[in-house]
Amino acid sequence: MNAIFTVSFFLLVALAALGTESATISRNHRCKCIQNAPDNKCATIKGKMVKRIERFPAGPFCNKEEVIIHFQRGKTLCVDPTAKSIIKLEEIIRLRVAANISPTSTPETMTTADN
Repeated sequence: MNAIFTVSFFLLVALAALGTESATISRNHRCKCIQNAPDNKCATIKGKMVKRIERFPAGPFCNKEEVIIHFQRGKTLCVDPTAKSIIKLEEIIRLRVAANISPTSTPETMTTADN
């Protein structure tokens, strides 16, 4: 009788653990952005303020494309991925990364391949 109780207890604990894990997974499968910033706010974002930009394509858990801007001071902002100002900002950041230029670099502190 004691063995049946022990097996039942471990089975119950195992089922509870599986339920907790699946609940955690399902909470993470949703859109990251609840609301995008207004276009007029997006137009005021300068490249030197941005640390990085993340673009998430639409998928099975979120039916819309999302763009999240991470700022130098630690804040984040969800923006419209089709806004012209955001597309231009992404290109500026892409060029900066390709050139390996720090967002806080000045002409005096930047180095070139000629040195």
